[in-house]
Amino acid sequence: MGEADRRTSACGRRLSVVALGNLIPRVNTGFSFTRFTLLLDRLIFVRKRDLNSQRHAMTGATWMSSLSLVSYLARVALTGTHSSAATDRASAQPAWASSSITCTDACDAR
Repeated sequence: MGEADRRTSACGRRLSVVALGNLIPRVNTGFSFTRFTLLLDRLIFVRKRDLNSQRHAMTGATWMSSLSLVSYLARVALTGTHSSAATDRASAQPAWASSSITCTDACDAR
């Protein structure tokens, strides 16, 4: 791995781009959980008619969404577009698409 493929962490250890790219989704999960919790709090505050706390919870949820987007864009910038198990398989085509192709082929054969 070349020098351009490595970053230095805050504690001085080397962190590869791949390791950092694998760490970002975990951080993103934390942002998503915090956003979910803040939105639940917002619902409780609305039912209690506590509008000031509701506003703070909504602002926090908006910030968590923004941080989630920034971390996702950082991951894409570091590692390129990410892949998932669904797109890695050869049969990533949806079931309805393959059945419509089969139906079309059967209809043309008549």
